[in-house]
Amino acid sequence: MNEENKEKLPKDVLQAKEKGFQVIALESSDVTFYFRKPTSVEIKRFFDEVANERGKLGSRMDSLVRSCRLYPSSEEYEKLLSDKPGLFVSIYNAIQEELGFNDSFLLKKL
Repeated sequence: MNEENKEKLPKDVLQAKEKGFQVIALESSDVTFYFRKPTSVEIKRFFDEVANERGKLGSRMDSLVRSCRLYPSSEEYEKLLSDKPGLFVSIYNAIQEELGFNDSFLLKKL
């Protein structure tokens, strides 16, 4: 990453990168979101919690998104959610895609 691009990134994003986290940017027409990629431990915990607490998938998705959010600030994020309450689902789906959940394979019988 060149110095010019580094200067444009929010402070929390730069700090996460310095700590070794992989950071992903999700751009919408309203704002660019930055998230750290969840770890494999976080993803396993997420699925274990969903399996053990039926009916709470939305809460778990929202919780994972919030725990990985770097930018915008909590206050800005809450304002965006008040305008678009389902936004966290789209964000969760984009993070899932980055983690390989939507990869497809060709099944062949041998």
